[in-house]
Amino acid sequence: MFDSNMSAQMAGPSGTSTSSAMDVDIVQSSISITRTEHLNLNAVGDSKKIIPKATGIGYVYDERMMLHSHRTEHTEAPERISRIYHMLLANGYIGKMEKLPIRPVERDEVLLVHSETLWEKVMAISEMSDQDVVDSESYYEELSLYVRQTTPVAARLSCGGVIEATLAVARGQVRKSLAIVRPPGHHAEPEEHMGFCFFNNVSVATRVVQQLTPVKKILILDWDVHHVSAGFDAADGDELGECHVTPGGYAHMTHMLAGLAGGKMVVALEGGYNLDAISTSCEAVTKVLLGEAPPEMPPLVAEQTAVETVWAVALEQSKYWKNVNPKACEPQEEVQDLSFTIPELLKAHRQDYLFREHDMLVVPFATPELEAKFSSQVTCTSDIMENQTLVVFVHEFGNIRTELESVATCNINMEHTYLVDFSKTLITWIRKTKHALLDVNVHPKRTPGRNPNARASVDIMTYLWDNYIQLTDARRVVLIGHGPGCDALMHLIENRTVGVMRTVKHVIQVVGNYNIPMIPRDARDMRDWYHGHSCVVVPVNHHLLKDDKIIKRHGAVVKMDETKPVKLIIKAFPIICTLIESMLKA
Repeated sequence: MFDSNMSAQMAGPSGTSTSSAMDVDIVQSSISITRTEHLNLNAVGDSKKIIPKATGIGYVYDERMMLHSHRTEHTEAPERISRIYHMLLANGYIGKMEKLPIRPVERDEVLLVHSETLWEKVMAISEMSDQDVVDSESYYEELSLYVRQTTPVAARLSCGGVIEATLAVARGQVRKSLAIVRPPGHHAEPEEHMGFCFFNNVSVATRVVQQLTPVKKILILDWDVHHVSAGFDAADGDELGECHVTPGGYAHMTHMLAGLAGGKMVVALEGGYNLDAISTSCEAVTKVLLGEAPPEMPPLVAEQTAVETVWAVALEQSKYWKNVNPKACEPQEEVQDLSFTIPELLKAHRQDYLFREHDMLVVPFATPELEAKFSSQVTCTSDIMENQTLVVFVHEFGNIRTELESVATCNINMEHTYLVDFSKTLITWIRKTKHALLDVNVHPKRTPGRNPNARASVDIMTYLWDNYIQLTDARRVVLIGHGPGCDALMHLIENRTVGVMRTVKHVIQVVGNYNIPMIPRDARDMRDWYHGHSCVVVPVNHHLLKDDKIIKRHGAVVKMDETKPVKLIIKAFPIICTLIESMLKA
C-alpha cells in the first residue's frame, strides 16, 4: 500500500513470482502496515459483488469521514479529503475510476492488529458528552489527537475503506486502487491511538487480506516525512513536513513502484496538511495510476546530506535484507568544490567552538597536500612550545560513519552536542591541570580530484611529531586516541619508536565495537614498553574481551557500559584523567 500521506499496495496470488518477490505492494504516503495474529471473520464482506474491470482503477471515498472534526480548527482537517476528491472530480479523474464500496471496519478485524482495550477506548468516544469532549482536550492533546462523538464513525470508515480498496486489488477486481480516507492511521500502535491516528489502517487491511485471500506477501512503503516513512506532508508547501517534494516527484515515485508486484497497487491517504499541496500531489499520483506518464524532470543531483542518509539507512537495513548493498550507494569521494558533507560541517562547528570559546590556535602545515586535507583540523593551546607536559588527542570527531559502525542510528544534532560537550570537558581538565593540548582530527577532508586514504593519518602524525611535538619543551607526553585515531597513534609509535619511548608516559586508546585496539608490531622492547604504559577503554560487550591473548598484550583494560564511541569517551574521561595523573606522578 502506498501512502503519500497515501499508501499503495499491489496484490497477486500467493506463490506467483514478481520482480519484487511480493504479492502485494503497499505504498503509504503517510501510512504504515504492521502485524497481527490470525483472524476469524464471519461477517466480513466476502459476499460483496463488484464487477470492475480487472485492468481498471478503483477508489473509495465517503463524506462521513469528515464527521471527525475539531470544535475550532486543526491541522488534520476534514477538508483534506474533500479538497482531493473535488479536484479529481473537477479534472475528470473520478469519472475514469470505479467507485468501490466503503464500510466501517469490524471489531474482529481491528483486533488483528490492536488490543481490545484500544477498540473499546475508541468506541467509548461516541458516548462522551459535549462537556466530556472539552474536559478531555488536554489528555488527547498529549497524544496529538482531538475527538468528538462522531470520531469513531470516521475512524471505522477510514480503516474499512482501506480494507475494501486492498481487497479489491487482492481479488483481482481492480488492478490499482486509491483510498481517499481520514483520519490517518500509520502512527496508531497496537495498544494506543496517537499522532492524529486511531486505527492503523494499512496494518489492519494487510492482515484482513492475508486471512481472506491467497495473497500472503505484501510490500508496504510509507513515504511520510517521519523516520520510517514518507508522504504528502513531505510535499513542497507543507509547513508541518518542511520538505520540498513536488507533485512531479510523487508521480515519479508512483511510476517506479508500479513496476513491482505485477503493477498491483493500493494508494492509501495518510498525512499531508497543506490543502493545496496534498491535492495537487494526489492528483499527480492518480494520473500515474490511470496510466499517464510522469512529467519530465530536469537533471537532478542529490545533496550530500541526502546521499549520506541513504547510505546510513542502507547500512542498517542490510543487516536484515541480503539484497541491500550499502556499498552500492556509498557516497562518492569525488565532490564539487563548493559542497560540504555532514562530517565537514560537524568538524567545522567543533573547530569554531575551540577557536571562539577557548582561544585555541591553528597549527599550519608546510606541505600543500597536508594543508588541503587537514587545514584548521589541528589546534593547540598557546603554551604548547614551553609547557613540560603535552597531551595529544587524536580522533576523527565528525565522522558519522564511525558512530554508525557501533550503533544503529546517528542523530546529527545530538552528535554536534556530544562533540562540543566533550571538547568543553577536555579543555576544562587541561586548564585545571595546566597541561598543554594538541588536538588532531585525522579525518581528512574530501577534496576535488583527491581520494582520502588511510596513509593520510599516518603522514599527519609523523609530520606533527617531527615538526612540533619533538621541538617543544615537553618531556612528558600523553597520547590519547579515539576511534580511528588509535590507528594513527599506533603508526606513530611504530615509526618514531625511540622518541616515543623516551618522552611518552602513557598511551590511551578509546575504541568502540567497530574494531580492536592496535598493538605495536615491532621489537619486543617496544611491546614491553607499550604494555607498561597503555590503557584501553572498550564497551563492556566488545569482542576483544573474549580473547585473553589480546587482552594480555595491553596494559590496563577498562570496560564501560556504552557502545556509542563519542559517548564512550565522555563516560570514561574521569577514569582517563585519573590514570594520566597517577602515571605522570609516577
